[in-house]
Amino acid sequence: MSSVLEKKRELDEQIRLTKDLNEQLERALEIIAQNPNVVDGVQLASELGRLDIVSLILGLFALILGVVAFCGFWMIKGAALEAAREAARLEINNKAPEMFYEAAKLNGEGNQQSMVNFSEVDSEDIIGQATEVERD
Repeated sequence: MSSVLEKKRELDEQIRLTKDLNEQLERALEIIAQNPNVVDGVQLASELGRLDIVSLILGLFALILGVVAFCGFWMIKGAALEAAREAARLEINNKAPEMFYEAAKLNGEGNQQSMVNFSEVDSEDIIGQATEVERD
C-alpha cells in the first residue's frame, strides 16, 4: 500500500514540475513575441527569474574555489616547510662532525693533537644533544 502511495506522490511531483516548466515556457514565448529583436539569453533568464539562480551558483562556485585555493596554499606551505626541515637535518647530520672540529679549532681548544681526544662517540653524543635542543 505504501509503495502505491509513494508512486502517486512521485507522479504528482512530476506533474507539478511539468506544469511549472510549461508555465515558464509559455512566459518565455510571450516575452519573445513581445520583443522579437531584443531578446537574448541573459534578458530572457532575467525575465524568467533564472538569472538569480545562475548568479547564486556562480557565486557558490567562486566561494568553494577560494576555500580550496586557501587550503591548498597551507597544505603546500606545510609540505615545503617539512621538506626544508628534513633537508636541514640531513645536512646537519652530514656536516656536523666537520663543523664540530672546526668550531673547536677556532675557539682555541688547542691544536689538532688535542682535538683527537674527542672520540667519534663523544662527537655523536654532542651532535645528538644539539639535535634534541633543536627539537625543543
